[in-house]
Amino acid sequence: MGFSDKNSIPDLVELIVRCTPSAAVEGQNEIRSELRVQPAMLEASSKLRFSVGLKRLMLSLDLSGLHAVPGSRHGEPIKESQETRERTVSTEISVERKRTGGLGLKLALNSELSAKTDDSQAIAEKGTVSTTEKQTHYRVRARGNLTWEISEPPWEMPILDGTYLNDALLLRTSCQDRANTKRIDLTAYAKQKDIVFTPEKVGVFRGTNERKLLQVLLSKALAGSDSFAGLVAFSRSEIDVED
Repeated sequence: MGFSDKNSIPDLVELIVRCTPSAAVEGQNEIRSELRVQPAMLEASSKLRFSVGLKRLMLSLDLSGLHAVPGSRHGEPIKESQETRERTVSTEISVERKRTGGLGLKLALNSELSAKTDDSQAIAEKGTVSTTEKQTHYRVRARGNLTWEISEPPWEMPILDGTYLNDALLLRTSCQDRANTKRIDLTAYAKQKDIVFTPEKVGVFRGTNERKLLQVLLSKALAGSDSFAGLVAFSRSEIDVED
């Protein structure tokens, strides 16, 4: 089984992929991956240095002569057919004190009480309805067409920084009948809008247009291709699967 890991900027994105026979199911293979992403310092010239970070990264898997085993994808958020939400409803209380010394008590749920215009004085407390919900975020989330999206939750810093896959089982595969070639190709790429360039020195850009133009030029340089389509591939792993 031959394999090749190509990381153009390993200080920024390091992707390692391996394929081994499954110990659980005979005739299946396991695709396991390591993925590390962190900001890196790059030099555009001797006087211009940039910190490059990613807000979002995509993994794209291409299979030849192999089938993806259903239900084996890593980071698959399954939507439940039934959804339950917890709600906490407070009770609204109005206490009325009359000039004659009498005391009246009224209870109301989710309604506003107005003071009466007669000889009584009313004190109303407004109730609130609060909802308790849980938020879940998949840092590595399975998407369609054998792709995975890597991102941070919205309540944290958006720049990717850390190990997101550590010999994780990305997918299991089975062989197609009479396939001449069995090949696995995994690519890590980012959209140009998700690449953040921060100059080492302040005042490098003279305006917003100049900043955007230079970011596009730097993205093209990272892509290393004349046919730049807004995507920058940082890593690519290829595996030839033997029978």
